[in-house]
Amino acid sequence: MEIRDYFRIIKQNWQTFGLVVILFLVLGGIFLATQKESFAISLTVNITRKGAQITTDYKFDDLYRLQADEKFAETIVGWLMSPIIAKDILDKAQIKNDGISLRGLSRKFKAEKISSQIVAVNFSTANKDDAGRIAKAIIEELSDNTEKLNQLQQENNWFSLSINDPVIVKNIYSFKVVIPLMLILGIFFAFWVIMLVHYWK
Repeated sequence: MEIRDYFRIIKQNWQTFGLVVILFLVLGGIFLATQKESFAISLTVNITRKGAQITTDYKFDDLYRLQADEKFAETIVGWLMSPIIAKDILDKAQIKNDGISLRGLSRKFKAEKISSQIVAVNFSTANKDDAGRIAKAIIEELSDNTEKLNQLQQENNWFSLSINDPVIVKNIYSFKVVIPLMLILGIFFAFWVIMLVHYWK
């Protein structure tokens, strides 16, 4: 079939075509009107040291220090993947978590090692107040666990955490994104609907 044949079929079935497009636009409008409010939160964890020691001993060399920082960054990522740590954080934030499975707890927080000394922590929640409390609880939990490790060390250059204030962004799909997308989908599906209608005639 040539292009003009497709246009002819669309013209012959313009009511069906238009109805499908309008249906998708209506669905887009319903989605915009009923979408639930949620917030995305991001924290940046910087790994530092409590002190420094001038020595020629290899274990205090900059290279080994960076390697140690990198391993500790991996430890932080591991902490936030632990259901126990996740539950402790939610408990500190006074967030109900009785119905969350171990798998759900392990996926509650997404931690990613950005560099040897930086870890990004991201999560989402439906309530802005909860977002602030959870962010504060994460800071407390990571600091507490780091301090527990510090108590096992006899050296003064053990790890310390510097954590920025959380960045909280409201998750919402805008009219400018949803409606054009639904229009494109509507045209696409409308085309195939009338092709099927034409085929079965």
